[in-house]
Amino acid sequence: METASKTIIRSKAELIDIFKYANDRLREAGVTVGMPRFVEFSNLLFLKLISEKNEENHYGLPSHVLWDSYREKDGVELLSYINDIVIPRINKKFTSIDSGDLFTVLSIQEDKASKLKEIINKLDSVDLSTIDTDIKGDAFEYFIEKYNSTNNDLGEYFTPRHLVKFLVDILKPKFGEKIYDSKTITMIQIQSAGKRLQLGVL
Repeated sequence: METASKTIIRSKAELIDIFKYANDRLREAGVTVGMPRFVEFSNLLFLKLISEKNEENHYGLPSHVLWDSYREKDGVELLSYINDIVIPRINKKFTSIDSGDLFTVLSIQEDKASKLKEIINKLDSVDLSTIDTDIKGDAFEYFIEKYNSTNNDLGEYFTPRHLVKFLVDILKPKFGEKIYDSKTITMIQIQSAGKRLQLGVL
């Protein structure tokens, strides 16, 4: 399968445009409530990022649940494949007894599944893993903060649990290291890191 050339993201504004596009398509797909839409959006981002990082981070995920196995699918077939095959298999790999499922199934309405294809096409055009970490972080925070200030439907500013767990897995904290989270409210980042250390997943 040939892979199209990827768009190179060099600025926060360029990445925010992609975030806004995905958010608008999800709204059109029937995910109208702010918080579920935000979680759904972050689910799709991390499905792609996990696929990009599968080999480098030795996740050992089989090819049939990686991005390239479903990015060419359309409509209801695409939606069903992600919900029935991809998400359960990735949850089996990453979910712990304490944290529950890493991903939830997509709630996009079947008669509007074409909107999911539009999002997949947009995300497929970029390589998320090569985007500068500061650009990704700044874009994500800016999008949540500024979008919510005008639409007021995302609720409290928060970091989704699956995003926290994935970041902790990447960072691999060790005993003796310090964890700094300047904007913590629920301390979920510190709790997640603590669980990792307690379980001996080093």
